[in-house]
Amino acid sequence: MNKKNIFLGLSDYIAEEFGLSYSMQYKIGINVVLLLLILLLWKILRRQFDRRFKGTKKHYLLIKTVDWGFLILGLFLLGILWNEAVDAFVRFFELVGNYLQSKIILSLLIIGMILLLRRILLGIISDRITDIKKHYYWSRTIGYGTTILGIIIIGSVWIKGIQSIATFFGLVSAGLAIALHDPIANFAGWLFIIWRQPFHVGDRIQIGEFQGDVIDIRVFQFTVLEIGNWVDSDQSTGRIIDIPNGKVLREGLANYTKGFEYIWHEIPVLVTFESDWKKAKEILTKIVNEKVEHLTPDATKQLQSAARKYLILFHHLTPIVYTTVKSSGVLLTIRFMTKPRQRRGTDEMIWEAILDAFQKEPDIDLAYPTTRFYDNRKEGKPFTKRAESDIL
Repeated sequence: MNKKNIFLGLSDYIAEEFGLSYSMQYKIGINVVLLLLILLLWKILRRQFDRRFKGTKKHYLLIKTVDWGFLILGLFLLGILWNEAVDAFVRFFELVGNYLQSKIILSLLIIGMILLLRRILLGIISDRITDIKKHYYWSRTIGYGTTILGIIIIGSVWIKGIQSIATFFGLVSAGLAIALHDPIANFAGWLFIIWRQPFHVGDRIQIGEFQGDVIDIRVFQFTVLEIGNWVDSDQSTGRIIDIPNGKVLREGLANYTKGFEYIWHEIPVLVTFESDWKKAKEILTKIVNEKVEHLTPDATKQLQSAARKYLILFHHLTPIVYTTVKSSGVLLTIRFMTKPRQRRGTDEMIWEAILDAFQKEPDIDLAYPTTRFYDNRKEGKPFTKRAESDIL
């Protein structure tokens, strides 16, 4: 007996015992081969990215793109034959039970396989990923992915007449959109957060009247550890705030750390009109350069990286002191770059240095709101003194 007859005999046996047509067997074989090729290509690409980009931010983005891309492609191939596979499985179980029992058994098997897959994947990331932030992301992704996959597969088993996943989603979403507007909007917001990634866990953000550090992202809400409010300089208040995901679709979002981990910060220093403001400006420039100029090279490097994705046009990142005049004196504004979470500490360090330096200078005084009487004959400029004495 040659190999061709062996395969034909095996195909006939499968067709008779399991109800799988020849075309069905052929499609399954083709898809199995394609899935194996996809897994092989996925493994090759991951190895190449590990060799060329490991240790860079680009490496994480590339790996994530490849993983999600090949996962979607694999699910697509599996979905092509799913409807026919379900019918064949049901026909097989009709030999030992009725139609309802076959669907119950099939659903339980699917749930068991999904839970097993989830357990295996979580075990893999627990062994290989030590970074807490990455471990959190992958745990969440696996949990959501396997849950959605299970709902789609079991839904296609129980809903008769549904011939495609797209139709299934269309019917479900049409019915729920009216009755569950807010939950649907929050779910859409979650998809937007996962897909567009306006922020990640650990980022410092402001949305509407809320601002804080993101500590959790769920299907219907994300959680921030609040900063600001009654506490100065963006320090933590200790409150945990749950924000509906739909809010990201309706309000503007500010991210303190996305792409570029530095922000501009200013410290206004007001000196009296009688002070030597030029000397004060020199002192402030020296202090700010000593305290924060070492951050400029790192900020410049990050800016160059961020400029590849965003149109950021900062030309000078070095600290600077600006001069202007206010009603109570000469305002010298220190402007420099700092990390958001170091703003208050940097403020304190610079102000202490300013107070120490000004204390040593007899001709520099800090200004504050006061009421004073001005005698032009004694305090005015020589020309105005002479003019006033001629009038008198």
